[in-house]
Amino acid sequence: MYKFLSDAEDNGFSWEMLGDVGSGRENLGASMPVLVYRLFQYTMRDVLNKEFGAKVGIDIFRKAGELAGSEFAKNVLDLTAPLNKFISELQGSLK
Repeated sequence: MYKFLSDAEDNGFSWEMLGDVGSGRENLGASMPVLVYRLFQYTMRDVLNKEFGAKVGIDIFRKAGELAGSEFAKNVLDLTAPLNKFISELQGSLK
């Protein structure tokens, strides 16, 4: 289970924060309906836009997407693979 940290305790994102999805969702498995993901995404966007303005909200989402992509690549993909193999592996992992 994820523990919310105070500002003093928060050291940023780490892949380990995702935990063991299999054991944490024994009855649900690793998949999540897209509706649940979109609910979180759009409500988060709404709150960010209201709190900080649309320009900052968009910037935060862009930076979060960039961090998610970087962490996914570092932790799931073989970054030393030749381009064709890398693209194939990326496509397979996103399916």
